[in-house]
Amino acid sequence: MTGKEISVHHAKVYLAVKGTNGRWVTNPDLYEMVSGVAPTTIRLIMLDLYKRRLVERVEAHPLFRYRWSTRREGRDHDFETKMEAVCEAFGFKAAPNGKEVMPSEGD
Repeated sequence: MTGKEISVHHAKVYLAVKGTNGRWVTNPDLYEMVSGVAPTTIRLIMLDLYKRRLVERVEAHPLFRYRWSTRREGRDHDFETKMEAVCEAFGFKAAPNGKEVMPSEGD
């Protein structure tokens, strides 16, 4: 990625954490929620989402915990808008049970 491109993996992890409805999750939780994304990749994507202030992080031992941020100040709104467009283009949506990312119906 050159910094302007968004990967399918990024979109899957983004939707998974956004679909947790404010519940705290760990990287291993996210690994179970999305298919085809390596644990190391999930960790890097979560760090990116944290730096963009889209998620909140608690540095709890032994695993960091993340949840979708409801705060609006300081967010990377341009990235969030791009991410929503990518998810739509790939037909991704959060599963009703919050356990996985799946294609939209009709795909």
